[in-house]
Amino acid sequence: MTQLTFLSETESPALVNLKHREQYREQYWHKRDPILHDRLLWRAQTFRHLVHLVPNQTILELGAGQGAFTRQLLRVSRGENPITSVTFNTDYARPEELSASVEWLNLSTFPDSLAGRSFDFVIAMELLDKDNYRIPRKTPPLRAGI
Repeated sequence: MTQLTFLSETESPALVNLKHREQYREQYWHKRDPILHDRLLWRAQTFRHLVHLVPNQTILELGAGQGAFTRQLLRVSRGENPITSVTFNTDYARPEELSASVEWLNLSTFPDSLAGRSFDFVIAMELLDKDNYRIPRKTPPLRAGI
């Protein structure tokens, strides 16, 4: 298994940037995107086919926001894949209608409760930019390939 080396807690400006990017994306999605749910379903289906997702492979979703994409991931995986969804905004509570099979984490430090864990796939949609592209210093916490 490959472990991830994250930025230390002392480099919190990167976490602040992630929080702001996540907030901005959520605001845009819910105020400006009239076909949000369809678009996210298409993205989830594309992800499933692109990685050839099979049951029991684990997914880490970084920047889950209010869970809109999480719900579509759960839908396309038919609940057969463990999903860990992370939001960097402590204001975002776990969505009430979200399946109990999804692990929901609100992180104010990184890696926090993700330290030492590994996942088959990592999704960080619309989070990385020139200011925080270094979040994973080496490789993501992915399990070794088949």
